[in-house]
Order: sequence, then structure tokens, then C-alpha cells
Amino acid sequence: MSQTLTILATGAIGIVAGFAFAGIRILRLTRRLRAAQTAALRDPLTGIANRAGLAHAYAQALQAGCRLSVVVLDLDEFKSINTDHGHAGGDLLLIQVARRLSALDRPVIAVARLSGDEFAVLIDATGTEAAMLAAHQVWQAISRWPYALGARDVAISATIGLAVWRLGDHLSQGLRQADMAMLAAKQDGSDVRLADLASPQVLDRPAWRDRDNRHRR
Repeated sequence: MSQTLTILATGAIGIVAGFAFAGIRILRLTRRLRAAQTAALRDPLTGIANRAGLAHAYAQALQAGCRLSVVVLDLDEFKSINTDHGHAGGDLLLIQVARRLSALDRPVIAVARLSGDEFAVLIDATGTEAAMLAAHQVWQAISRWPYALGARDVAISATIGLAVWRLGDHLSQGLRQADMAMLAAKQDGSDVRLADLASPQVLDRPAWRDRDNRHRR
């Protein structure tokens, strides 16, 4: 009888140990999956959201009932930074820009790197005036103070386009409208420009080398 009990107890211990081991494996896999999902929403260089992360933040903001606007910006004469300081210097500048954007308080609710030196900022603000004020705050955060690149301080500015979403607009529409406004700002020399939502014009996106024309006059 005692031998039978010993066998049963040993088997039970083995089963419990097996369940515990399986539980640990499941926990580890779950953590890895969550880490992978988070990484898929992040820009690997700056650590802020990428396009997928921006879309995720946009969807969450809509569910929360936010009144959304979007800023699209790029850094003026960024190509010269890579030329003068190398790609490592350019990467360092992008990281510092991302940190400044991430430090902004509401109405900024999300920041993302779209590509190269182009960033997007989601704003929760009621009305065009409040959204424009927030866009100017974004511009000041980037442009007011120089950046430390090695032993040198480098001054950088940005050009900003702002789009205020209308009911039914998709993320891609807002980004496109803000991008068009940014390109128009580069053409007329302004720092911040509001998208003209009444205009049906669709501008062709110029080549990368042509996007800083206002600083080459």
C-alpha cells in the first residue's frame, strides 16, 4: 500500500512540476510577444512611435473622444548636418529632437518619427486657434535652443504643417493635409502653416533634395 502511495505521490509531483514548467514557458513567451508587439510600434533609433505606433495612438485617442489635430514637420537643412557631422551626428540630432517632442505636455498626446527627419505630433485641442498655438509650441521646442553634437552646439529649425481633423477623416488624410501644408510653408518661408482643407489640390511630394528650398535662396 505504502509503495502504491509513493508511486502516486511521485507521479503527482511530476505532474505539478510539469505544469509549473509549462507555466513558466508560457509566461516567458507572453513577455516576449508583448515586447515584440511594443517594438513593432517603436522607431528603433529614437524610441518614439513609428507610423504603426502613431496609428495605434490615433485609434486610442478617437476612442477617448479627443478632438484631434496633427502636425507634420521636418528639420530644415538636415542634410547639411549629415554632411558636416556624419550620420552619427545626424542620428544624435534625431534622438535629441525626439526627446524634446516627447517632453511636451498636453495638448500633445503622441509623437512619432515618420521617416528620416520627418516627425508627426498628435494634438488634442478644441478649435483651430488652440491647435495652432500647440503647433507653435512644438516649433519652439525644436528651434529655440541649440543641440549638442560632440563639442559643438548646432542650431536647427523646423518647418511645420498642421491639419485639424474633420469628422470622418482618416489618419492618412490628416497626415497628407499636414504634409501639404508643410511643403507650402517651405515654399513661402513660414515656420507653421495650417492646411487649407477647402482646397482639393493634391500636391506631388517633391524629391528629398528639393524640400529645403526656402533656406537656399
